[in-house]
Amino acid sequence: MTAAEYQTFALDAVVELTGAPSVDWLDRRIKSGELTAVLSGREWRMTHSDMCRLVDNMRAAAEQKLAERLATEPAKTKKTTTPAAANRAGLSARGAARAQRRQTA
Repeated sequence: MTAAEYQTFALDAVVELTGAPSVDWLDRRIKSGELTAVLSGREWRMTHSDMCRLVDNMRAAAEQKLAERLATEPAKTKKTTTPAAANRAGLSARGAARAQRRQTA
């Protein structure tokens, strides 16, 4: 093993590097056994491979949550009543409708 594989990171650094919610969140997951870490004195530390597993777990949870949300919510359709040329001009729906009324009047 190389020296980089033995490098460990404090939980506050892990939060910054991975985007985890908080140090307390990581601490609870480590103590429950969901995440792996090394106890160095009184401080939990994570290796690079531990952080990779953390990111993979967070990604899988987010994908599952998104899939559940998409399965339960009905598909929302966007109503477009404005002409395509007005939308290409960068107008809002209200502005495009106003421009259309002015053209026909």
